[in-house]
Parts: sequence; C-alpha cells; structure tokens
Amino acid sequence: MAVGGCAQAGSDSGSTGETGSKTAVTSASEWDPNSWKAKIKISPRYKTEEEKLAFRAQWLKRDAEFLELETPPDVPLVEWQGSLELMDNKNAECFKERGFSAHAIPQGGVIFNPAIPESQYEAYKIAAYECQAMYFPNPEFLTDWSEDQLRVIWDYWDEYYIPCLAAHGFTVDTSERPARETYVATFHTDAVNRWFPSNDGALLTQIPPEVWKKCPNIPPESELYGLE
Repeated sequence: MAVGGCAQAGSDSGSTGETGSKTAVTSASEWDPNSWKAKIKISPRYKTEEEKLAFRAQWLKRDAEFLELETPPDVPLVEWQGSLELMDNKNAECFKERGFSAHAIPQGGVIFNPAIPESQYEAYKIAAYECQAMYFPNPEFLTDWSEDQLRVIWDYWDEYYIPCLAAHGFTVDTSERPARETYVATFHTDAVNRWFPSNDGALLTQIPPEVWKKCPNIPPESELYGLE
C-alpha cells in the first residue's frame, strides 16, 4: 500500500488538524501495518552482542534497585525478544508459569486479572525480575527515541494510524497536534504537553483487539528501529 502526502524529513509542514492522505473510504480489510514504509531509514544502535549484553546488565541492575531486591537472582538470558508483541507474550507466559494470572494486551503491556494480592507482592517482584532477565527485549525498545525516530512516528500516525482508525470507525482528535518538527523538538523537553493520538487516552479502551492488529499505534520494528 503506497501512502504519502506528508512532509519530507526536515520540513515543518503538517500543521495542526491535518490528516494523512489515506482516506476512510478504504476497505477496513485492506489495512496492513507492515505495508507502511518510512521516508527515513533508521539503523539499529546496538550492533554487537557485547553492546546488547552490557545494556542488559545495566538495566537489570537498575531494575533490581527499583524492585528493592537486595540479592537479585543470577538469571541467564534465554533469548532476546525481537518485537514488542513477542516481548509482552513471553512476559505473560513467564508470569503464568510462576502462578500469576498475566495476560498480554493488544495495546501493549501485560495486565494481571485478578490483581496481585499484597501477600504475593514479594514473589511478584522476583518473578518480574526473572522474566525480564530471561526474555530480555532488544535494547532498541528501551532506548529513548531519536529525532529521526520521532519523525518516523509522526509520519506513521499521520499516514497510517489515524486514517486506519478512521476506516474502522474511530476518530482521532488532531486539533491540538503539534507540527512535525515542533513535535520532534519538544517531545523530550515537554513531557507534560506531549501529544499522542489517543484522545487523552480514551481510545486506548475503546479500540477492540481486531482493530489494534490492523492499526497498531507504533510503526513496524523494521521502520522504527531498523530491525530485520
């Protein structure tokens, strides 16, 4: 699927309220997020196994401190998680193996239903540490987005995500969306006013799983992270 009509990298077109060129008249069945291609080529930042393992070691150290684990277990890496969806599914599976009612959700992340009782919280902290250590995500997913990655995200939302939701009957309010380069310039410095196409979070609970699969709210890993 070819899409276009937005600014090229480096411009500041795409003013508040604009939408992408893909229109809602497209059949809902035709949408495929993997068909969207970014105008900017993103290259992975972690190119060697040593770089990835060093990142993992530092992250797990901070994770242990956050979870207040004085003697965190020594957990070997089982496998890197090469996609956000796989990461969530593996985490949920790992939690279930440890007796927790975890479920990966289409919007991203893992939820527990029923909620974890206070009496099991210490066991949960150990499980959370072990599961992440075993099935650690590619460090690309845990590193702050670069300016070019933010441009890719803005373009994806404009060209694919917002029109895809429209084709499925959901309208994103873009009246307060910043222009492309304004968004890039302020994303890391103005977290309070950071804009996302979620209607202040309301859409996150309204969109059914089958629509999330057609209209994920972030670009494919190949386009956002340069991963094959």
